[in-house]
Amino acid sequence: MTIDNECVGCIINQSVKVADAIGADKTLKNRLRTTVESMSKDFSFSKTPPEIAADVYEKMSELQIKKICMMRSKNSLRKKLCPLFRF
Repeated sequence: MTIDNECVGCIINQSVKVADAIGADKTLKNRLRTTVESMSKDFSFSKTPPEIAADVYEKMSELQIKKICMMRSKNSLRKKLCPLFRF
């Protein structure tokens, strides 16, 4: 089964639910949603929903990690994650 227009709306809605589940602040939650909405314009309708979701969740995790790396606190999670990513 490949995605259709209903799937696109559902995937965007899932991004909001993920933001809530990870306790994202209002700024990050908005950024996650708008990023997924922007990505949705280029979704391939030849892919399955799980394939699209994998791409979306990967991008969402990058945004969350970037936020952690931009934090000024020097916690151990930031020290472990930030060297792995170049922004």
